[in-house]
Amino acid sequence: MRENISVENPDYTNILELSLNDIIPERAVLILDSLNQEYFYSKLKSKIELNDKTIDYIDRQLNEISVLLNASVDTLQMYKQRKSIVNLTWEEGDFLGKIGSYDQERSVAQMQIQSLNDLEKYIIDDKDPQFLPPSIFITGKEGFIPKAATELYTKQIELNRLYYLVTDANPGLQEHVNTIKKLKQDLLVNISNERKATTLKIDNINGQIAKYISEAKSIPQKQQDILGFQRKLDVNESIYNFLLEKKANTRIAKASIVPDATIIEAPRNTGEVSPDRMGLQRNFLSAGFAISLIIILLRTLFFTKIKSIEHLKELSDIPAIGVIPFVKKADEEDGAFVDMQPNSLAAEAFRNIRTNLQYASVGYDQKTFLVTSFLPGEGKTFTSVNLATTLAKTGKRTLIMELDLHKPRVYKNLGLPAPSNGITTFITNQGEGVIEDIIKSSVIPNKKTINFVQEIKESNNISNLLFILNGVRNIGKRYYYKGYGYSYGYGYGYGYGKGSSYTK
Repeated sequence: MRENISVENPDYTNILELSLNDIIPERAVLILDSLNQEYFYSKLKSKIELNDKTIDYIDRQLNEISVLLNASVDTLQMYKQRKSIVNLTWEEGDFLGKIGSYDQERSVAQMQIQSLNDLEKYIIDDKDPQFLPPSIFITGKEGFIPKAATELYTKQIELNRLYYLVTDANPGLQEHVNTIKKLKQDLLVNISNERKATTLKIDNINGQIAKYISEAKSIPQKQQDILGFQRKLDVNESIYNFLLEKKANTRIAKASIVPDATIIEAPRNTGEVSPDRMGLQRNFLSAGFAISLIIILLRTLFFTKIKSIEHLKELSDIPAIGVIPFVKKADEEDGAFVDMQPNSLAAEAFRNIRTNLQYASVGYDQKTFLVTSFLPGEGKTFTSVNLATTLAKTGKRTLIMELDLHKPRVYKNLGLPAPSNGITTFITNQGEGVIEDIIKSSVIPNKKTINFVQEIKESNNISNLLFILNGVRNIGKRYYYKGYGYSYGYGYGYGYGKGSSYTK
């Protein structure tokens, strides 16, 4: 929680701004309000402690003066009784009053010097700040020294508190230490000057007292003794009254102690500060835009694809006879697609290809085509079966040869059982007359037939099937697409024409 609290001091002001980030606004307001109250209480506490310690110090001085005062009264009464003296004359009383007044001033000045000495020793010894600066508070509240001594005590109490809250490297703590050091230096200079001035004042008072004492020598010895006793009594009485007055003033000041700070604005919820929703949205949008650009750049540089037939025509000189739209895998599984969905875009595309092939092969009675591709699963079976079906629907006798020995699937699409003899049997010379066994018939919905040859593989005996392939081998050797030469030994070949018999 502490790391979420921040305290700022605006430039050129004595204002502190407190803020707290919390997921619960009500709790943050309560904590800040409690901090304000605790701050005011700490300020009041130090002032009240200073006031109480001042009163305790005055009480100790009163007890000492009270003993001296009682002793002076008893001594004077006993002397009068022993010498049978009733009262002093007017002249003797006037001398006594003047000398007593100067004695009182001298005693106060001596007390002030003693207080200055004690305060100087307190500063030099660097005592625990919990101890009250000695006796400086009984000499009055005016001037720099009493105010500075009070400020020194308050700042030392605050420094003690900071030592428990922050480390020695904290800038606020170092600033506080420097302030106390500067205040002590100023106090020592003022104490020295004040002590010199007070010493001169005492010397002047001593001169006045000596003058009046010399004038009082004409008074009889008994009366002089009475004047001495009475003078001591008056001095002690005046000091006692002075201390009583200071004690009363201190008690009155305690009742008027108030914090030297005030709340300018009560804690309140200023709204959501984090997360920065607009900033996050901007960051995510920027990141998404950057990632999109990177993906587009990578796809452009490393994943070039042919996107349209016009694009293909730009890249290759090979004529394009048609475009087949994409068909889902589920629609390819069983049967010819052009039979199941004759009105679809794909069926219409196959019919267009059939027409283009017929125009491209004008003048040839026997027509043979090879369907191949660069990778497996790109639609060789689908294209061969549907194109052969489309050709068969025109009344042409069509023969489809499955040359894919890796994953043969034509017989499944045509609904035929897996053959026991295939084209491999024929080209390996494992029997004569086997060509009739490897030709299968498949009936399409309009009762046209597709003659089907199951398998073929690369072999020197492939020349025995040239009357069926009719140029498939040559077409395969010449096939070229934009820098890629193909000489794969698998694929699908089909042919159609008017003939119905086959000979070696």
